[in-house]
Amino acid sequence: MQFTLGIRASRILSLGFVLLALICAGFSLRSTLAHTLSARDTPADLNRTVPVEQENAAYWRQLALTRLYRETDASGALEAFRRATELNPRDADSWLGTAYAFEYLGDAKQEQIALSHALAVAPKRLEIIWQAGNLYVGLGDYDAMRAQVCTVVQHDPVRAAAASELLHRMTPSGSSFACAGENPR
Repeated sequence: MQFTLGIRASRILSLGFVLLALICAGFSLRSTLAHTLSARDTPADLNRTVPVEQENAAYWRQLALTRLYRETDASGALEAFRRATELNPRDADSWLGTAYAFEYLGDAKQEQIALSHALAVAPKRLEIIWQAGNLYVGLGDYDAMRAQVCTVVQHDPVRAAAASELLHRMTPSGSSFACAGENPR
């Protein structure tokens, strides 16, 4: 069975395909523009990227890191980190960045909350564990620091020596502390 369209129906169908192609091209151009701007990695370009791709958590995190480390704007960074963690609550790097921003602002309670989120979403990621251990030192929470740093000593051969040294520097003199599988000093 063969189906034939009239001239009017053929034109409407063709116009529909053209419109669909234009819409797809528009989305593609928007995405390409955002990617190009974010790749430049300058604060001005990142500020232009986020409005183009407002639902992209990675761009928000990148903007937050730029604000925190290049512009030393912890409050501005927190705004962007909050948006990144709203869009992707499983992004440990955004939670860790949030903790660093709170550290910079001197808000220890919020820093600990952000750290707990980072560790909850990436409990086995050694980079997160190492950074959390270092932040716990700054907070003066040596028990939490020991738990994190011992994990690094046991599982990260690259950072093991530095982690072991940190542990022993932070252990009160006169007492001995060792991670499982390590000799106490």
